[in-house]
Amino acid sequence: MSGSVVYDAGTLRSIFLPAGNLTYSTSYSATLTIDIEDMAGNKMESVYEWNFTTEDLPPPDTLPAAPAGLIAASGNSQITINWDAVPAATSYNIYWSATTGVTKNTGTKISDITSTSYTHTGLTNGTIYYYVVSSINSYGESVESYEISSAPGSTDGAPPTGSIAINNDAVYTSSADVTLSLSSSSTRGISQICISNTNTSPCLPWEPYTTSKSWTLTAGDGFKFVYAWFKDSSGTSNADPYFATITLDTTPP
Repeated sequence: MSGSVVYDAGTLRSIFLPAGNLTYSTSYSATLTIDIEDMAGNKMESVYEWNFTTEDLPPPDTLPAAPAGLIAASGNSQITINWDAVPAATSYNIYWSATTGVTKNTGTKISDITSTSYTHTGLTNGTIYYYVVSSINSYGESVESYEISSAPGSTDGAPPTGSIAINNDAVYTSSADVTLSLSSSSTRGISQICISNTNTSPCLPWEPYTTSKSWTLTAGDGFKFVYAWFKDSSGTSNADPYFATITLDTTPP
């Protein structure tokens, strides 16, 4: 540790002034060289060295900030949550729920997390889970972070499977307005669906997954196709659409 020494004539003491700021709870070594002289010009006869340790960081007098930078990554039956470190925080709590709007009062608590990452295991693939994180110091617990969500699922990369039926697999219809019955499954859970009267890729627009949907066939009597694409929670969709057929006959006998 480098620095300088000044003499206080009032207290008859020499004061060591370090060249830079010291760190709390840290051990240092200081050395006085023989270049030091008294008022009469006499130099020290030998080098003087001593060790000292700075005081501990004083406890905070305010609550820590809520964590930020939250990221959720899904895996097979698990979700890993990461967040940015909060200054002066000594640990973190996670609150989770399968319902959005989770708070410290409504969520299930996971406490005493001392790192900025946690893997939540034993989850159900395809179910959406919601999380908030709080930080802790000796003064108390922060407010909740903003909410993030994710759905665990298999990492096998297989696309969703599915099926589509028109008017419960009817052969004929006298109206272009029909009802579609939809079904799909994936180890990662189904999140979206896209329906089209043409086999055109990419299909747009995507919309939330549903098992029943009103639909209008293309105009004019004849044999009709309806195509369906399904997308899971990881964003994987089937490349080739599932389809159903029906004959539209609006001509009276």
